[in-house]
Amino acid sequence: MLERLAGTISDDVVERSKLVVSELLTNAVLHGGEAGRIRLVVRVEPSALRIAVEDEGPGFDPEQPEPRPNDEAGRGLQLVDHLCDRWGVDRDHVTVVWCELGLRGAA
Repeated sequence: MLERLAGTISDDVVERSKLVVSELLTNAVLHGGEAGRIRLVVRVEPSALRIAVEDEGPGFDPEQPEPRPNDEAGRGLQLVDHLCDRWGVDRDHVTVVWCELGLRGAA
């Protein structure tokens, strides 16, 4: 799906978005709750590519401590933080983890 954006936005943003979507969807599968309903929304806005993953899980605290060197988990959101210009977590009746990748150098 993200390959369809090639030519619309820079190759760098397309490649980074693939990693981010993979991480956010994996987290939703692992932690999204029993219902298993997951929704991916990708929008090209004037200044950013916005990605949101919704699930029915309990959510989490985005201010979790950094993982220690031997921890097996906890690095995914560090990757998201590094690759994206902004990201956050919204909770209402579902948990939404969203991020934005700036369109610097858009094609």
